[in-house]
Amino acid sequence: MNVNNFFVNTNDYFESFKKVLFEKFISYYGEQYRNIIIDRINSCYIDFSSSPIEDYNYAFFNCNTSLIDKEIIELIRKRYLTYKKISDDIKEVLNQKYLDFLLNEIKVGNYDNIHKNIDCFLNMFTLGEFGKIYIDGFTIDSNNILNNLETPTKIKKSIFSNRKNFNNDNTEFAFGLKKPSYFLAYKTIEFRKKIHEEYEMLLAQKSEFGQNILEKTENLHHIELSADTLAYITFAPTACCNNIIVSETDEEIEWYSCIRVPLTLLLNRGISALDTNIIHELIHCIETLYPFVGIELYSENTIANEIRTQKLAMEITEELHKEGVYIFNNPQYKQLYRESAYERLFPISFDFFNKYEDIFKDCAIRNDRLLLIASFGKSWPIYSKYLDDIFNKSIDTPINIEFDNTYCDLISDMEHFYNSKDCSHKRKVYTYKKN
Repeated sequence: MNVNNFFVNTNDYFESFKKVLFEKFISYYGEQYRNIIIDRINSCYIDFSSSPIEDYNYAFFNCNTSLIDKEIIELIRKRYLTYKKISDDIKEVLNQKYLDFLLNEIKVGNYDNIHKNIDCFLNMFTLGEFGKIYIDGFTIDSNNILNNLETPTKIKKSIFSNRKNFNNDNTEFAFGLKKPSYFLAYKTIEFRKKIHEEYEMLLAQKSEFGQNILEKTENLHHIELSADTLAYITFAPTACCNNIIVSETDEEIEWYSCIRVPLTLLLNRGISALDTNIIHELIHCIETLYPFVGIELYSENTIANEIRTQKLAMEITEELHKEGVYIFNNPQYKQLYRESAYERLFPISFDFFNKYEDIFKDCAIRNDRLLLIASFGKSWPIYSKYLDDIFNKSIDTPINIEFDNTYCDLISDMEHFYNSKDCSHKRKVYTYKKN
């Protein structure tokens, strides 16, 4: 892998691997799906660029600079300075807009009461801790949770704690008020969210980074991107495959898939299994028929699909590497595991997905969700939700999975249903027909 390809001609470099990837996926899913696989990937916008700031940080702080050509080093530096100037100019305008809001809407009295140099004030342009914790404490959803008599006391205490922390620790930094009302706090936070969204939209529109993505997307799909959609695609916080709606009527939805794997952003965050990330998102693309992806039962029920996709991506990547095919991975980097949060649930899912992968892959590429119920019965959606619940409860803490009766009973029920004559009869309904 030539490090220069992280910064220039990245998408063209990837194109040279498409034929190999097509054949690998076709050999896995089956020759009958050749056209589906090729069409879905070719109609997907795929981009590997990161922001000039991420490129700069990788080149000068996380990489051996001697591996990068001198002219590319200068290009990285020039892009960084230009991008930062545009970003700083936008921030200056929006900072003033926020200050005016605090003065006129929150009635802070004067600008001297606003502590503008504190980090929490300045990070409205980032995805920092302020937005995550304190917005959660004041949202309408939080109010609904508090008003629900069935909400556990522990969850309610957590919401109240977030509100208390806002009042006690992070109020005066922003607008010099002692214990503002929840309404003022909520109003301020919502305005900050709008400022952040406006910042990303303006930066995507005014920077070469954003305009490159805009031009390539519009050329591929012959559509005009809105400012918020462009920002959504441009500032993907990690590797992702998103489905962008172009138009929607009562009869049909027009959409396209968009894959973003920002290489240097991932490397800066210590994620080195780049090829696994790419294969993971390509699997999503192949297995998408809007609004469902793979083995999802509904849009909020995604973890089972992500676990299986990660498992499959790791296996396909390992095969490619054994064949000497490395896309963006450093061949010296052999680690494929422990880089995805989904792997934490392998102990209660890997063997089951592995045993019945023929069913899952057939269901996923055909987007035949009923096949899952026909194969595993009513326990499948319960098991799928079980995986969702465990994953979501362990997002911020190390996962500690015990092989409890719930897990064992669900697996047992699904396997019993699968092996029953009743299941075999139902599965005959869902046969593949070529168009």
